[in-house]
Amino acid sequence: MNIRTNLEDFARSLEIDPVEAALMDVARAIQISSTMHDEADRHFRGLAQHVDCPGSPPEDLVLEIHPSGSFAIHAATRSRLKTDQHDVDAVLEIAIAPGAEPAWVLEQLYKAIKGEKGSKYYDYLIEKNSRCVTVTYPDGVTVDLMPVVRIDGTPERVATLFHHKPETVERYHKEINPKGFANHFNAHVEISETFQKRFDARRYLVDGETYTELAIRLSNETSGLALQKADTQPMPVHVPLDQKSPRVVALQLIKRFRDKRYRKHDDHRGKRKPPAVIIAAIAIDAGPATVSLVGEVIAIAKRMRWQIRNAEQNLRLLEVRNPAHYPDLFTDRWPAQRSD
Repeated sequence: MNIRTNLEDFARSLEIDPVEAALMDVARAIQISSTMHDEADRHFRGLAQHVDCPGSPPEDLVLEIHPSGSFAIHAATRSRLKTDQHDVDAVLEIAIAPGAEPAWVLEQLYKAIKGEKGSKYYDYLIEKNSRCVTVTYPDGVTVDLMPVVRIDGTPERVATLFHHKPETVERYHKEINPKGFANHFNAHVEISETFQKRFDARRYLVDGETYTELAIRLSNETSGLALQKADTQPMPVHVPLDQKSPRVVALQLIKRFRDKRYRKHDDHRGKRKPPAVIIAAIAIDAGPATVSLVGEVIAIAKRMRWQIRNAEQNLRLLEVRNPAHYPDLFTDRWPAQRSD
C-alpha cells in the first residue's frame, strides 16, 4: 500500500510538459501488447514448422529461422491501431548454393508455404516480393519470410539474400547481416531508470495501474510454443514500455509518423517509404540518450537531417551501412535518387 501511495505522490508531483505527456500517451497506444507478441510468436513458429515439414521443397535444407527487423530490436509497433495489426520479419537460413537463381529460390519458398489444397496456408494471402515471401493471416498480421544462405569464412550470421524483381527482370545477390545489426543496436541503446519511473507514473495517472500491476495481471498468459524440426530461434521476449530505452521509444514514434505519412491509399508520387532499418541505424548515432521523449525524437530527427544534408551538399545519395557489417548497405534501394 505504501509503495502505491508513494507512486501516486510521485506521479502527481511530476511536472511533465504537455507535449512530452502527449508523446508518452501516443507511445503507449502504438505498443505491441504481450498478447499480440505471443500471437506473433505463434505465427512465426507455425510458419517455420510448416516450411520445414515433410514433402516441402526445402525439407531438410532449413538450418535456422530467426526473427529480424523491429521485433529483434524491441521497436515493433501496431501497424493499425483500430485492428491491432502488426508485422513480423523473419530470416530463413537454408542450405543451398549461395549463387542459386533468386527467382527459383523465392518460387520454392512460395510453394513451400502455399502447399497443396487443404493445407494450412493454402487459402491465405501469400505474396512473392523481391526479397521475401509475405503471408497475411486472417487477423491481418503479416509475416515476411526472407530466404538467405550463410557465407563461409565470414563473421557469424553474415549471409547472402536473393533479390528478384520480375517486372524489371532485376536479379542479384546481396551480402547482409540482420542478426549482427540487431545485436549491435541492442548493445548501444541506453536504458534510463528515470525514464522508466516517469513513464510508469504517467501510466498510473492515466490508467490507475502501474506497469508492474499490468505485468502481474497478464502473467497467466502463455504462448503455446510448438516444437520445431528446424532450429527456430525464439522471438525476443516482450519488453514493457517502461523498460525500453527512450531511444527505442522515440524510434517507434518516428516509425509511426512515417507509416501515417506513407499510407497505401495516399498519393506519394511513386516514392518508396524510407526503410525502418535506415532510421534505426541513424538513431544509434544520434548522440547521448536523454530521459525526454521530445528530446530523443528531436535528436534522431536532427541526425537524420544532418546525414541527408551532408549527402546533398556532396551531390550524392544518402549512404547508411550496417554498423555490424560494412558491406551490408542499408540504402541500396532507398533513396533511388536525390529527390526521394
